[in-house]
Amino acid sequence: MYRATIDCKWKTTALVTREGDKIVHKGNHSSPTIPVISVTKAYKLMGKGCTAYLCAVEAGETPKLELKDIPIAQEFPEVFQEVPGLSLDQ
Repeated sequence: MYRATIDCKWKTTALVTREGDKIVHKGNHSSPTIPVISVTKAYKLMGKGCTAYLCAVEAGETPKLELKDIPIAQEFPEVFQEVPGLSLDQ
């Protein structure tokens, strides 16, 4: 209906305007900084003698920091001040 094409493999989105012009957006083709592999592949690599590390990460509450708690920022309070109306929770 909207003449849109989404190509997940090549990370592109193509749209056609009412005038017939084609607009193509190409996403970022860079690979992640840390490669992710399947559990099956990990077991195979470990079976071949590769070293494996297990890491568990737990997200928690971020403590509310004040300017006095940040070493460099506390020296320049005129630069690092709160912007009225700007919420950091968004």
